[in-house]
This record gives sequence, structure tokens and C-alpha cells, in this order.
Amino acid sequence: MIKVNLSTIGEDIRKLVGKRIEQRIKALGFTIRSFSQAHGFTASTLYGYVNGTNFPDPEIFLRLARKLDTTRAFLLGETDDPSKLIGNSGNSNLEGLLAEVRETNRLLAQMLAATESHAAAIKSHYERLANVDERLAHVERSIKYLGEPGAPRVEKAV
Repeated sequence: MIKVNLSTIGEDIRKLVGKRIEQRIKALGFTIRSFSQAHGFTASTLYGYVNGTNFPDPEIFLRLARKLDTTRAFLLGETDDPSKLIGNSGNSNLEGLLAEVRETNRLLAQMLAATESHAAAIKSHYERLANVDERLAHVERSIKYLGEPGAPRVEKAV
């Protein structure tokens, strides 16, 4: 399990997430204590999240977002819409998941394109270096040849 270092998460973010968690708990008709009992969290843990003194690990964070019938983006303040990504129909969980998968695929495609672009640039640099190596080898052969007995002598220009 990944542990979250609270010193790396700003107090503003912790408080915003806590406020959003509390907002969703109330919107679903629960108190913090009744929500914790109904969904397998300890009340003290949820109070810590709500007060901003604790921050959930990534796995817990996603589980909490699902139990709160909202998205990670809403809890983090990336959007003010607490609804699922595609709406609150009976298929909202599946539709939301599908939208997240599509977004992940889009981001992966961008990363792949950037990687391919970098690979092409590296290949180009490698080919230029190979040309330089060939030229250097030619110069070294020429120098060696000119140093051999019987090789033509090059006079220095004055």
C-alpha cells in the first residue's frame, strides 16, 4: 500500500478534499458516523479526512469517491460537478468508468506520440554521429597513409 506523506499535500488541498467529502456525505443523507458504519470506514478516519488532519491513500481515495457516488476530480477540486462523469443514470458507474478509460487511453496515446517523436530525434542524432565516426575513421586512415614510407608528401604552404 502506498503511504501518503502529509507534508507533500498542501493544507489547502487537504481542507478542500475534507470539505468535499463532508458535502457528499451530507448530500447522500448520512452523518459522518452513519456513513462510516454503512461503508466500512472508521469514524475517526473520516473525521481526520474531513478536518484535513489526514489524507487517504490513493486506493482508499478512489474507494471513498465511489462510495460517495462522485469522482476523484470533484473531491480534488478539479470540477465543481459532483456527479459521475457521464451523468447519474443507472449506468453512471459504467459510463463514468468508460469515460475514465477513454481519457486514460487519450493520455497514453499522447505519451506514445511524444515517445515516438523522441525516438525519431534520437535516431537522427545517432545517424549523424555515425556519419561523424565514418569521417573520423577516413581522416585517421588518411593520416596513417600519409605517414607511411613512399606516401606522397604534402608540403606546408608558407
